[in-house]
Amino acid sequence: MNDHTNSPHEPKQSRAKHLRLFQFQAPIHHSFHAPIDLKRQQVMDRKTVVLYPGLGVGHLTPMVQLAKLFVHHGIAVTVALVEPQVESASFSAVVARAAAANPSVTFHVLPPPPAPAEGEAPPGRFEYLRLMDAPLRSFLRSLPAVHALVLDMFCAGSLDVAAEVGIPAYFFFTSCASFLAVFLHLPSVAASMDKSFAELGDSLLRLPVAPPFKAS
Repeated sequence: MNDHTNSPHEPKQSRAKHLRLFQFQAPIHHSFHAPIDLKRQQVMDRKTVVLYPGLGVGHLTPMVQLAKLFVHHGIAVTVALVEPQVESASFSAVVARAAAANPSVTFHVLPPPPAPAEGEAPPGRFEYLRLMDAPLRSFLRSLPAVHALVLDMFCAGSLDVAAEVGIPAYFFFTSCASFLAVFLHLPSVAASMDKSFAELGDSLLRLPVAPPFKAS
């Protein structure tokens, strides 16, 4: 996703300052809505972006840095959070610190999906994120106006939610360009294979965008 750090009209010194924000590891409470003054409320009514970092503190931290950039440019930001499947004190502490450090950003913890029935195995990471689509959809519809939804790289399934609600969606990909290129090529590679990646074992995958690497 492009942001204003790439604007050709912005001074180099300012762009460097913005880029450093992505490298700064800011601390990030459970469901928390930071108080906002009337002026900020008016901004929120005009243009609001929802950031969806998915699971994991490692994915939340860079999203908070992106939120700071949006706020810097006068855009209201809400971060929709997914609680870990197993209760985590560290998650609550990280969100509490983020909310305290960024009073202009709203942090909202989505309600979890129903717990598995007795005897059922808990869902895997990606299945759990798909189960969170319903709470995310309800939350987006509850907001007066959302101009964009920014998704974590592992939340591709939530593109359907954005389409249903009628909101433009973008991906925020924080890894290197070569990994993004591999990520984009894998679906076409998988479609042309007659085996799964697991069945390939240590066989080398050869893509035009990266050095050979093991399928396992």
